[in-house]
Amino acid sequence: MLKFIKVLLNRFFILSFLLYFLSLSQLFSQNSYNQTHTLMVYMVGSDLESYDKAGTNDLAEMKEIGSLGNLNVIVSTGGAKKWHEPGIKNNSVSRWQINYKGKRKLDDVGDKNMGEYETLRDFIIWTMKKFPSEKYSLILWNHGGGSIVGYGYDENYRSLLSLNDIQRALEESHKETSQKFELIGFDACLMATLETANILSPYANYMVASQELEPGHGWDYTPIAMALVVNPMISGAELGKRIMEGFKSQAKKHRTDEFITLSVIDLSKISGVIDALNQFIQKAGNDIQYDTNSFINIARARSRAEDYGNSQESSTDMVDIADIAHNLEYIYPRESKLLIGALENAVLGKIYGKAKPRSNGLSIFFPGKNKSRFEDNTERYQELSFSKTYQDFVDKYGRKLFQKSRSIRFDSSPSIDGTSRQKIEGSKIQVEINKEDLKDVSEIYAILAAPGTGKDTPIRFFMGMDDNVTLKDNVASYQWTGRWLTLGGKFASMFLINKTTDSDGIIIKNYLIPIRLNGKKMNLFVLYNSKSGDYEILGAARSPDKETGLVPKELITIENGDEIIPLFRFYDPRNDKIGTYKGNGFKVEDKYLLNISSKPLPSTSSNYFLGFYSLDYARNGSYSNWYEIK
Repeated sequence: MLKFIKVLLNRFFILSFLLYFLSLSQLFSQNSYNQTHTLMVYMVGSDLESYDKAGTNDLAEMKEIGSLGNLNVIVSTGGAKKWHEPGIKNNSVSRWQINYKGKRKLDDVGDKNMGEYETLRDFIIWTMKKFPSEKYSLILWNHGGGSIVGYGYDENYRSLLSLNDIQRALEESHKETSQKFELIGFDACLMATLETANILSPYANYMVASQELEPGHGWDYTPIAMALVVNPMISGAELGKRIMEGFKSQAKKHRTDEFITLSVIDLSKISGVIDALNQFIQKAGNDIQYDTNSFINIARARSRAEDYGNSQESSTDMVDIADIAHNLEYIYPRESKLLIGALENAVLGKIYGKAKPRSNGLSIFFPGKNKSRFEDNTERYQELSFSKTYQDFVDKYGRKLFQKSRSIRFDSSPSIDGTSRQKIEGSKIQVEINKEDLKDVSEIYAILAAPGTGKDTPIRFFMGMDDNVTLKDNVASYQWTGRWLTLGGKFASMFLINKTTDSDGIIIKNYLIPIRLNGKKMNLFVLYNSKSGDYEILGAARSPDKETGLVPKELITIENGDEIIPLFRFYDPRNDKIGTYKGNGFKVEDKYLLNISSKPLPSTSSNYFLGFYSLDYARNGSYSNWYEIK
């Protein structure tokens, strides 16, 4: 009871202080009546609301301050099969004024698709006419998929807004109102891209968005509203910093701060970034037409660059622009320096967690990992309003990259090093790679398969991959220890999805572990730090939607009582069948003790198998033969 009273008094004090501050500011300001700011939130609920109450939770944060003094907080809701917030209909798009501890319905436009540009356009025009202000800001709330996929998935209509749709909504609303936004923000994943900034630049002064996935809690709207109440004429640059601070603070509270990114972009500087990009690409694009080594160097730089939205199954191919430029600085010193300088001028502020140490604030579509969707992605990319120079490069580079069909060849079967004796507790296993293919090697892993229980021929369960493989000359070596990684003491299958080195030379690896979490198929995100040697569990998320390509926003924190079942791929040579096998499940008793550690593999009557898997820069995979470990 005492704690409850303290919370009430604290909130009363904050509100009283704000009202007192507002009265003083109006008393001493001659133009206070006109110093108004309208904050619009286009809240496409989708599964974020219907499953996780994320929209309802953010509305509660807005109500902590609400429309107060010279601030109007106006929200458009819809796009979810179920709303948990009282009064919001599932089959109708409504407009609300958010007030302190409440909301007031302003309009109901009926059964509309929030994934159509007209719905966004009409919301902007209606709000600007209903609440004329000195300044306007717009937050686009929902899922995001980057430059190719777009933003704003309407769960009822199964549609979303492409960048072209957003551009059209902004263009037509601007023609109607002649108003420019102070800030446009994406409380969504993967939208801090140069392509997004380009389409916003004529219609807003600043952009706030994330390069990587966002946790399910998203932004904290209480400090955003408070900043606008205290100073309705706040600049977009300063408001963006307040958004970053609130986001980071809330992420720390939810223990999701290791994975986050967010940046504030000065949209007036975007044309300079594109000019510098064009100079860079004209030089690089010309080189790859006539020089195979230049092409390989660019492909290598792309493969090492920080990228976002990766999963075991696919990649968004959204890549940090400055990181690519840094990787190619030794070849293109002048062009790289110009591009990096232009980006530093445009990115006014950025935050990033330990999992993404080489994030510089803006991404771009650069094909390299998602081979299966290249044709479709490239076709959609050519339709965007963006640099024709870069679009031509993407098409030519991607086609040259993915037309390569020959995989890397292994010249020998895996064998024990002649200086070692075969012991399950420690032996060096090695294989030779064709010398002509060495220049194409992008990644190489050791793969472990465990014996199954087949009657005639053992079924092989893939225990995962280990990238601790050394490549000297044309010999790949792996130090076999007889141990494998476990999750909570149970063997698990880990897949490396990204590997970078931070400014201190510390290697950061991002892994996925396929699991079932409380019955739902998900991927567990794991962070490895080479300095500490520790693995850290960041949370779980679903795989990208196969139909839309959208990457789920929520990063679910593991809690006590959760049931986890590790998943493994299996291969049955009797019928050439590949599938998924459930490992030994367990219930989380103490989430703070749940960890990744290695332990000896159990002895079996059958044999283990170890092989090598290699990827070239065109994402062609090659398997060596298996080495049988007795």
